[in-house]
Amino acid sequence: MRTLTATLAASLLAFGLAANAAPPEFKPSAKMDMASLLATRINTLVTLKLSSGEELTGTLKAAGNALVHLNQLAGREYFDAAIPVERIEAVIVRIR
Repeated sequence: MRTLTATLAASLLAFGLAANAAPPEFKPSAKMDMASLLATRINTLVTLKLSSGEELTGTLKAAGNALVHLNQLAGREYFDAAIPVERIEAVIVRIR
């Protein structure tokens, strides 16, 4: 029982440290296009502001030249989204 408790405590501590880990640096440059900027944020939480004015928040799973795949949309359980890159006006990321 002690081993199980110790293992569980270690797992929770490791998960807490991973959850509090700093996100990757956000360093856009004037030479980047939207697809290359998005490629630097794979597997991180992002908010995409679309040309329609709507904002979608989720984990960026894939970013290509034509489409972006957002996973686990905030406020929409069990939904993902495929978004045309040309519809993205801004990328909003948490940096701290």
